[in-house]
Amino acid sequence: MPTVRNSSTGYESPPNLLQHTSVSFLFPTPSSKLFLMPANAGFWAVRPGGSPYVHTRVILGEHTSAEGFHQYRVMTHEFVHTAMPQLDDNHHWLEEGLATYVEPIARVQHGVLSEESVWADMIRDTPKGEPLSGDRGLDRTHTWARTYWGGAMFYLVADVRIRQQTNNRKGLQDAMQAMVASGQTVVNDGTPEAIFALADKSVGVSVLLPL
Repeated sequence: MPTVRNSSTGYESPPNLLQHTSVSFLFPTPSSKLFLMPANAGFWAVRPGGSPYVHTRVILGEHTSAEGFHQYRVMTHEFVHTAMPQLDDNHHWLEEGLATYVEPIARVQHGVLSEESVWADMIRDTPKGEPLSGDRGLDRTHTWARTYWGGAMFYLVADVRIRQQTNNRKGLQDAMQAMVASGQTVVNDGTPEAIFALADKSVGVSVLLPL
């Protein structure tokens, strides 16, 4: 696993966030490029679309510590995007909602977060995705709250329903793993109908498509 060196201090820190994410998803794409861009402050990431290869650009603050790498959630969020085909703009909430929902669960599975803290955060934040007066549906209401938390709410409901209908033998994670195994990742364009039909078939119950 590589290290990241701070050019001004010589400090090296292992990118635990990359380790957690790559192990969690066995990395969905054959290759990915990570661009580290130094800055005086801040630590954030963006995954631009429309590229022939998967790439994530990270604005990396010069004082980022090993603990900062370990606790930072955005890199995990961004790498979750590699596990879903690119959708059109009206369905952007499906992309961001998946990353918002899966990110903390992946970090729980690798011991970075506790289950209690994740549920507390979901109870606090999920209501942000509820429709307000004048809402036109997730496909046509492109606010931050509806895109991220409205989308996360969709996947939370889907995960619960899959588990209910399979007596907890299957969950959303199984559906997403099947999608990745079939090659339906960020390197492809897709439609909700196609990817959800595949996902439902993989878990043996019809949940995502009708939802």
